[in-house]
Amino acid sequence: TIEGTNTLLSPIDANNLIISGDLDLSGHFVNLSGDFSRENGGDISGEGFLQANRSYESPALENVAGLGFIINYFGDVDAIVNRHPGMVDSNDRISLNGYFEVQFNLTPGFPELPATIGIALEEQDLNGMDINNLSLFHSTDLENWTMVGGDVNESGILLFDPADELLSGYFTVGQVGCVYDDASNYDPMAFSGTVLNNDPEMFGGEYECNYDFSKDFSEGPNLMSFYSIDDQD
Repeated sequence: TIEGTNTLLSPIDANNLIISGDLDLSGHFVNLSGDFSRENGGDISGEGFLQANRSYESPALENVAGLGFIINYFGDVDAIVNRHPGMVDSNDRISLNGYFEVQFNLTPGFPELPATIGIALEEQDLNGMDINNLSLFHSTDLENWTMVGGDVNESGILLFDPADELLSGYFTVGQVGCVYDDASNYDPMAFSGTVLNNDPEMFGGEYECNYDFSKDFSEGPNLMSFYSIDDQD
């Protein structure tokens, strides 16, 4: 159990890692053979990650090594999950207090049944986000993020069924909303992601920003008056 404030000085192997204080990873990693858990608001911080490599037979909403990333599948799964501390660096937008780097290799037992993956949501990680208005976001480079959706189940897990290309890469959770501060429905809590349809007025391909184009005109010549003066065409 890690209590108080501690700094990791080198990479280590650990069985069960319980944190009730703060563990600054300081650029290193912890390779877990057991499970990760937190008590009394404890957490990891700094640069680095917690790592787990697991194999499962038909995992049922398995929380990989307690790191918070979930896999559900009818078949064999080889999973590598790294949990990184803190929010992702994306234009100072709010995201989950923690993000994941994953790689899943699947051997189907029932090929017609897709895998389900997700992230367990804990209050200490939400950073004030609305749990009823969240989406998973995926990235291959930690710079460009795509909203992929998901639904929160009764256990507080944000789940979705991924396409094959989404079985690896980085994942985090963000709030859905308009990210452009000149829009009338701008949401400062919304996460900045890559738009799916390349429309600069849309967020994540599903959320539309609303703009108020009405302007109050002052006295004197203006653009509208130039079009109305001696307009014979």
